[in-house]
Order: sequence, then structure tokens, then C-alpha cells
Amino acid sequence: MRLAAMETSPRLKLVSLALLLASFPFPCATAALPPSLLEEQAGALLAWKATIHNPPAQLRSWGNTTTQPCGWYGIKCGKQQARHQEQEVVITEISLRGLWLRARLEDINFTALHTLTSIRLPYNQIRGPFPPALASNLPNLRHLLLQGNGLSGQIPRQIKHLESLVGLDLSNNHLSGPIPIELGYLNKLKMLDLSTNNLTGPIPRSLGNCSKLTILYLDGNQLSGHLPRELGYIVKLQKLALSSNKLMGSIPNTFGSLINITGLYLWDNQLSGHVPPELSSLVNLEDLELAKNRLTGSIPGSFGNLTKLTTLYLYGNQFSGHVPPELGSLVNLQVLSLHNNQLIGFIPNTFGNLINLTALYLYHNQLSGHIPQELGSLVNLELLDLSNNTLMGSIPNTFVNLTKITTLSLYDNQLSGHVPRALGFLVNFELLLLQKNQLTGSIPDTFGNLNKLTTLYLFRNQLSGYVPKELGSLVSLEDLQLYKNKLLGSIPNTFGNLTKLTTLYLYDNQLSGHVPRELGCLVNLEDLELHRNKLFGSIPNALGNLTKLTTLNLGGNQLSGGIPQELGYLVNLEDLELDKNKLMGCIPNTFGNMTKLNTLFLDDNQFSGHVPQEIGTLMDLKYIQFDGNNLSGPLPPSLCVGGMLKTLIAFDNNLNGPLPSSLINCRSLVRVRLERNQIEGDISKMGIYPNLVYMDMRSNNLFGQLSFLWGDCHNLQMLRISNNNLTGEIPASMGQLSQLGLLDLSSNKLEGEIPSALGNLKKLFNLSLADNLLHGSIPQEIGALSSLELLDLSSNNLNGLVQYSIEHCLKLRLLKLNHNNFIGNIHAELGSLRNLYELDLSDNSFIGAIPSQLSGLSMLENLNLSHNEL
Repeated sequence: MRLAAMETSPRLKLVSLALLLASFPFPCATAALPPSLLEEQAGALLAWKATIHNPPAQLRSWGNTTTQPCGWYGIKCGKQQARHQEQEVVITEISLRGLWLRARLEDINFTALHTLTSIRLPYNQIRGPFPPALASNLPNLRHLLLQGNGLSGQIPRQIKHLESLVGLDLSNNHLSGPIPIELGYLNKLKMLDLSTNNLTGPIPRSLGNCSKLTILYLDGNQLSGHLPRELGYIVKLQKLALSSNKLMGSIPNTFGSLINITGLYLWDNQLSGHVPPELSSLVNLEDLELAKNRLTGSIPGSFGNLTKLTTLYLYGNQFSGHVPPELGSLVNLQVLSLHNNQLIGFIPNTFGNLINLTALYLYHNQLSGHIPQELGSLVNLELLDLSNNTLMGSIPNTFVNLTKITTLSLYDNQLSGHVPRALGFLVNFELLLLQKNQLTGSIPDTFGNLNKLTTLYLFRNQLSGYVPKELGSLVSLEDLQLYKNKLLGSIPNTFGNLTKLTTLYLYDNQLSGHVPRELGCLVNLEDLELHRNKLFGSIPNALGNLTKLTTLNLGGNQLSGGIPQELGYLVNLEDLELDKNKLMGCIPNTFGNMTKLNTLFLDDNQFSGHVPQEIGTLMDLKYIQFDGNNLSGPLPPSLCVGGMLKTLIAFDNNLNGPLPSSLINCRSLVRVRLERNQIEGDISKMGIYPNLVYMDMRSNNLFGQLSFLWGDCHNLQMLRISNNNLTGEIPASMGQLSQLGLLDLSSNKLEGEIPSALGNLKKLFNLSLADNLLHGSIPQEIGALSSLELLDLSSNNLNGLVQYSIEHCLKLRLLKLNHNNFIGNIHAELGSLRNLYELDLSDNSFIGAIPSQLSGLSMLENLNLSHNEL
């Protein structure tokens, strides 16, 4: 029974639909006519509704038995002439804006809806292609608005059949492929918007036939090729937007014929050449945007004729020459952007006439001279950016008149003189950027009035005097950077009021006194850098409250006492630098809580005790510097367990115990310095370091043999493992270290011969193998090391002749072969080593006369030939 009902349900639905439509109260004018067309159109809409995923509540009226289709939401009707010469009611408009309809256009029966004059479906979720049936079956369509959907595929060539079209908006979709040339057949078109799609290929020249166009938007695509001259023939155009494409070539001079245009937008393309002077004829222009292209030449002075301009964007090109003073005639101008060009000369005084200007951008040019006093007349100015030029002189006092200004950016110039106190009365300031100049004098205390200020950059000047305590009143301040000046005195404790502060840079000054404990109130602080000052006293425990801190740099001061345990609460800290102070005591084991730490610099202090094992659990550690302390005990064995460690520097301590096991295969290592400790361990398995550049392990208690794996350290530049207990032979694979400049294996127990492969090390300037058990002769290949400056092979069992072994080492400054078994004559070729300052051949078996050529070594300071048979 259930199956039978299911089989007959489509038939029942058709009967119900017929009854539904028969019940519509049609107007009297159509009562005598067969309602077949309106029925068919209503059926087409209901069929489309059935395909919409979760139709919105607004479509509940569709199918309502109490209303005709003309009363449905978003549907309008009109009358048309029927074949029997009487008018009938038909659907003429579908308007469903912003309902998030999840539908497809191809599910609409456009054949039934051929009477449509307007389709408005913007800002929905309509997917799929633009159906050719839409273009082929709607001869009366005047408005097609489908912007803000998800249409894909190409615009069909059948679009040419929409001969009545006045407005076409397909913007903000995913359409691709070329713009069909057939659009040029739509000679009634007034508005065409295809912006923000993925359209490619050239702009069709045929669009020049659309003579009624007032708006043409093709921006935000991937269109290429040249700008068609024919667009200049559309004299009714008011807005032309072709920006953010890949268009190239020059701007056609025919654009000078667009006498009605108010907005010309060509920015963000690859346009080149000069700006055609004909554009100066476009006297109705309000917006001219040519930015971010490759335009060259000078800015036309005739642009001064465009007196209706409110926006002029020429930035990001290659314009050269002077800024035309004629631009000062553009009295309606609100935004002038000429930045990122190659402009030279002075800023015109005439800019003082631009009284409606709200934003002036001239940064990143080569402008010189003084900042004109006349800019102080721009009483509506909100944004002024003159940074990255070569401007000189002082900041004009007339700037006191700029009462609406929110951003003043003058950084990276050559400005001098004092910072005007008057700037402190411009209470709308949000950004004040004066860094990288030559400003002198003190920071004005009037800056304490700027309670809207979020960013204050005065760094890299020559400011002196005290840091004003009034800066503590800047309750909106988020970023304060005063570093690299000559500021002195203490850090004001009023800074504790700056609770919105995220960045505080005061480093590289001459600040003294204590670190204020009030800084512990800055709970939003992320970066605190006070290094390279003269601060003294202890580190405040209150800094442990700064739980958002990622960088804490107090290095290069005179701080004393211990490290507060509370610093271990800084769980977001990535960079901790307390180096070059007078800190003492133990390194807190609470540092193990700082799981995001990647940089830890504690060098050049007076720390004692063991390195906490907890530091070995910090998986993100990349840079460690403990050198120049009194640390003892072993390094944590898991120091490189995270596999991120690049730098390990702990020389000049009293470290002992085994070499950390995790260092054996720590492939991330770049720089290691553990010299002058008492570290023990077998280095036989070391050498798997593809990134290693520098390693110094001298003066420890290491033992074992050098592995052939060292030959794979292709970035290694310096290797020092002298004064240990290494045994075995020098591996020939070391001859593969093409970047090696220094090799010091002296004072070990190495034996065997010197590998001839070391002659491949063309960058080697220092080779020290002294005080080992090496035997045999000096390989002739060593003589090919033309970069060699220091060669020390003393105190071995080497023998044989010397004359051909070093003949090409003309840069040698030190040559020590003493305490070996060399024989034969001292050859005259040694006289060609003009840079020698030390020559020691003592305690060998040299014979014969001392070559007279040695007397010509004018740089020689130490000469020892004793204990030979000369």
C-alpha cells in the first residue's frame, strides 16, 4: 500500500498544482484568457525553490494558495501584449537580495520566464556556471545583478542576445576565462561590473562600441595585454576601474576624450611610459588613481587644471623630477599620495593652499630641503607622512595649527634641532614617528597631554636629558621606543601607569638608577628591552607579573644580586638576555617553566653552581650563552633534545662531567664554544653536523679519535679541539671541508702522517697541528694553500725536506717547524715570504749556511734557528 502511494505521488502533485493555480484570484482583465503562461512561470519558480538547500523563511510565501505569484516575496509582475492582441499578466522581476540562497542558476527554467526584465540575486550563495540559457531566452532583460555569489566558469558568448541589457553586475564571483567580445554588441549597456573575478586575457576592443556606458568596472581580475584605445571613445563614461590586473603598456592618449569621467582607477597593474598630458583635459575628474605601476617621467604640471580632484594616487611608480608646484591649485584635494617614487627637489610651498587636504603622503622619495612652514596651514590634515627622504632643518613650529592631525611620520630624514614643544598640544595624535633623524635636545614634557597617542617613536636620534615623567600620563600608549639616544637619569616610575603598553624599548642610552618595580604593573607588556644602559640594583621580583612578555633584555648594565625565581613565571618568554651584568648566585630551576624559550643569554656575569637540569627540557631552545661565569658541574645531558639548538656558548667556566649525550647527534648546531672547561667525554662519534660553522672545544679533557664523519660538515669554517687527549690519525675526509679557514688540533696525542688531502682546503688561513705525535714529511700539497697565514707543525716527529712544501704560501706570517726531525738546507725560497713576523726552525737537523735572503724579511720580529747543524 505504501509503495503504491509513492508511485502515484508525482501525478497527485501535478493535480494539486493545477488546482492551486486555478484557485488564484487573477484580475478581471485576464479572467477570460487561459492562465497557462503564468501557471508555467509559477511552476518554474516552485521547481527552482525545490532545488534550494534550506530555503529561507522569506520564500514561505511561494506556493501560498491565498496569493497569486505576483504577491510572492521578491516577485513582481507586469503586463505584456499577448498574441491575441490582449494584455496578460506575467512575471517580470525576481529580486532576492542577501538571502544566502544555496542554489544554482542552471536549475531555473528561463524558457518559461522569458518575460523577465530584471533579475536581482546579489549576495547569495549561488554556485555553478553562468547558464547560456539565461542569455539566450531573455530578450527583454534590462538588469542582471548577480554580484557577491560563487558563480564559476566562463561568461557565455550567448550574452550577446541580451540586447536590452542596461545594467550587468557579475562582480565578486569566481568567473574565469576571457571577457567575451560579444559584450560589445550590447549597445544599450550603461553599467558593466565584472570586478573581483578570475577573468584573464585582454580587454576586448569591442567594448568601445558600448557608447552609453557610464560605469565600467573590470578591476580585481587577471586581465593582461594593453589598454584598448577604443575605451577612450566611450565619452559618457563617468567611472572606469581597471585596477589590480596585469595590464601593461602605456595609458592611451585617447583617454583624454573621456570628458565626463569623474573616477579613473588604473592602479596595481604593470603600466609603463609617461602619463599622457591629455589626462589634464579631464576637468571633471574627482578620483585619479594610477598607483603601483611602472610609470616613468615627471608628474605633469598641467594636473593643476584638475581642480575638482579630491583624490590623487600616483604612489608606487618610478616618477622622477620635481613635485609640480601647480598641484597646489587643487583646492578640493583631500588625499594626495606621491610616495614610493624617485621624486627630487623641495616640497612646494604651494601645498599650503590645499586647505581641504586630510592626508599627504610623500614618503620614500628623494626629497630634500626644509619642510615648508606653509604646511601648517592645512588645518584639516589628519595624516602627514614625509618619511624616508633627505629632508633637513627643523620641524616647523606652524605645525601647532594642525589640530586634527592623528599621524605625523617624519622618520628617516636628516631633520635637526629640537622637537617642538607645540606638538604636545595636538591632542588628537595617535601615531608620532620621528625616529632616525638628528634631533637634539630633550623630549618635551608637553607630550604628556597626548592621551590618545598609541605609538611614540623617537629612537635613533641625539636626544638628551631626562625621560619626562609626564609620559606616564599617556594612558593609550601601546608602543614606546626611545632607544639609541643619549638619554640619562632614571626610568620614571610613572611608566607603571602605561597599562596598555605592549612594547618598551629604552636600550642604548645612558639611563641609570634602578629598574622601577612599577614596571611590573604593565600586564600587557610583550617586549621589554633596557639593555646597554647604566642601570644598577637588583632585578625587581615584580617583573614576574608580566605573563605576556615574550622578550626581556636587561643585558649590558650593572645589575647585581640574584635572578628572581619569579622570572620562571614568564611562561610566554621566548628571549631572555641578562648578559654582561654583575649578577650572581645560581640559575633558578624555575626556568624550566619557560617552555617557549628559544634564547637564553646569561654570559659575562658571576653566576655559580650547576646549570639546572630543567633547562635541558626546553624543547624550543636555539641560542644559549653561559660563558664568562663560575658555573660548575655537568651540562644537562638533554640540552639538544628538542633538536633546535643552534648556538651553545659556555666557555671560561668550571664545567666538568661528561659531554652532553644529546650533542653527539645534534644536527641543528651552528656554533659551539665550550673551551677552557674541564668537560670529559669520547668524541669518536661526533661529526654529524651539516650546519656547523664554528666549534671550539679546546682545553678540556676530551678523548677518542676524530671520526671520518667530520668530512661531511661542509659549512664548517673553524674547528679547534686543541689541548685535549685525542688519539688516532687525522681523517683524510677533512680535506673535503671546502669552507674551513682554521684547523687547530694541537696539543693532543694524534699520530700518523699529515693527510695530503688537507691541501684541498683553499680557504685555510690557520693550520696548527703542533705538539702531537705526527710523523712523515710535510705533504707537498700543503704548499698549494695560498691563503695560509699561520702554520704551526712544531713538536712532532716530522722529517724530510722543507723546500718544496711551502713555496706557494706567500701570505705566511707565522711558520713554526721547531722540535721536529727536518733535514737538509734552509732554502733561499723562505726569503720570498715577505709577510713573515715569526720563523722558528729550531731543534731540527738543518745543515748548511743560513740563506742571506732571510735578511730581506722586513716584517720579521722573531727568528729562531738554534739547535741545528747550520
